[in-house]
Amino acid sequence: MIINRGHKYRIYPTDEQKEILLRMFGCARKCWNHFLNERNEQYKEWKNLCSLAEQANQEKPSKPSEGWITYNRQQNSLPQLKKQNEFEWLNVCPSQTYQRVLRDLDNAFSQFLKKKKGHPQFHKFKRPQSFSVSQQITIVSKNHIKCANIKEPIRFVKTDKLPCRVKVCSATISCDGNPKSKGTQFYVSFNTEETYQPRFNHTSKEVGIDLGLIDKVVTSDGQKFKSIKFHKKLAKKLRKADQHLSRKRKYDKETNTPSSRRYETQASKRQRLFRKLSNCRKDYNHKLSKYIVENYDVVKMEKLNIKNMLRNHRLASSIANECWCQLQTYIKYKCEWEGKTFKTVNPRNTSKTCSNCGYILDKKMSLATRRWICPKCGSILDRDANASINILVG
Repeated sequence: MIINRGHKYRIYPTDEQKEILLRMFGCARKCWNHFLNERNEQYKEWKNLCSLAEQANQEKPSKPSEGWITYNRQQNSLPQLKKQNEFEWLNVCPSQTYQRVLRDLDNAFSQFLKKKKGHPQFHKFKRPQSFSVSQQITIVSKNHIKCANIKEPIRFVKTDKLPCRVKVCSATISCDGNPKSKGTQFYVSFNTEETYQPRFNHTSKEVGIDLGLIDKVVTSDGQKFKSIKFHKKLAKKLRKADQHLSRKRKYDKETNTPSSRRYETQASKRQRLFRKLSNCRKDYNHKLSKYIVENYDVVKMEKLNIKNMLRNHRLASSIANECWCQLQTYIKYKCEWEGKTFKTVNPRNTSKTCSNCGYILDKKMSLATRRWICPKCGSILDRDANASINILVG
């Protein structure tokens, strides 16, 4: 079975290599912001025409087929942009990097026009940065890679066994924070095309999974996996880190005074705590998804609208800590690799429907009620276990 797989490793660039990486991050960021500004201006003009047509009781103008900014149009304007004196520094990155940026921008803006996602935002310097290369990166040795426009190889550390005979489609170099801060880590991700042999045997078992806050996963056969409150375990350390950071001198735009060294060191300490928090969540989700895919052939989960659920300010932090979307993506791609089935089910009335007789409660059920008695058949039902059985049937 041929699959597209990602291998992510941490790299340790020197100070000179960091400067070159910062330039390449800046080139990709400038390309995104420049061409996003073009699309935003055209979108504003079209919106103004639509508002004028509404005031005049006329039909709204459709999006023009000719003249509308597309990927090919922006790609053809790249060479002219590089020839300008203001943007000569854009020649640091290869052209394939800019093509990847324009493809991502075109995809993001098309999703916005279809109202599937929000409006694309401008990239900022102090946010995580990345750039992609397809052919200008090679693995020189076991612990070194050669990247475009960087003379000396960059050292990296392997966390898994990368197959020798594998096709590397593309590679992405990224950082998880402000590139200039001390606590920021750099990574390289290889997108490979390789043959995968399934590791798990088929068990011919089906399972329905209900997601919750007290028990993170409840299966239809009665297993319960408790949710670990990682954010509460590190809450005291994060609170102290924020207090210490607030006492340090940060950058002031009005007076243009730089931040102090103590501010930078404390910011790096705070960044390490957030990295530890995210790594703990990923580790727990990987272990759960591996167990589920290993023991079941058909997995059914409820499809939740987490964006609306996060509007509840009392449960928002607990819901964000569970990372249900991350767990769902892990189970989905592992099922595809192992040749197993993954399905999503509408969670409407799964907790209020009796799994024995099919009776649906007319009353609203609060989150405090964990058990209820069916008025038709008289069976005592656990809220989460009953929902998981209905998800399996649905």
